[in-house]
Amino acid sequence: MEKLSRIKKSILCKLYGIIWREQFILILLIILVWPVGVYQMWKQSRWNDIVKCIITLFCIIITIIKLQNLN
Repeated sequence: MEKLSRIKKSILCKLYGIIWREQFILILLIILVWPVGVYQMWKQSRWNDIVKCIITLFCIIITIIKLQNLN
């Protein structure tokens, strides 16, 4: 069981190229804070839906780039 857990963790680290312990706070912020902000924008904002889509896509692209550059 422990070996399987190590294999899973190894695969995740290889996929993302992230040293999880060093980048834990940043990853936590991306996973928790960003979706809450986007949800609040969609729920509370009176902006046009096209503007909301553009902002959401921009944030997703920036997040993906940031996750790829965490090495």
